[in-house]
Amino acid sequence: MGEHSRIDDVVKRIKRHPVVALALILSTIVVGLSSFTNAARNLLGLLPDEATADVSGRWSTEELDNQYDKSKRYRLIFDLKARDGLLLGTLQIVQANNQGAHTKALREGHIEGHEIEFHTLERSVSGQEEIQFKDFYSGTVDGLEIRFVRDSDRPWEFMPQEFVAKRE
Repeated sequence: MGEHSRIDDVVKRIKRHPVVALALILSTIVVGLSSFTNAARNLLGLLPDEATADVSGRWSTEELDNQYDKSKRYRLIFDLKARDGLLLGTLQIVQANNQGAHTKALREGHIEGHEIEFHTLERSVSGQEEIQFKDFYSGTVDGLEIRFVRDSDRPWEFMPQEFVAKRE
């Protein structure tokens, strides 16, 4: 008969103890899956977690009500440009019946996946005092629409407003 190696002795012992054999098989499977999972995670790490929505271009709302004076209506027009997580652009507020418009720069804008956020600086005069405040915009891009919520840090009451902007 041929020579017995240490490996042959280990295999014979394992065959005599089925619980040990099962433990070895399971641990081999776990190590293999772990290695595969880590390799897949490393490969997938090369890709972005979530594709960034394409928001560059012009977006506009339908006419919205002024919450302080229901007889006044306006549209919002967003000219957006996204680059490397930054959101740049302007917001134009157009009064109904072309009764005037003014444009504001977007500030501290960013985009992550399908979520965008920015604010605008606003000014109002109360008596002799000029008050500065921010209007905050957060939105979710859904195809050809952005669902926005606008809030404000105005010193007087402001109800958050929801609206939709559509790509022009």
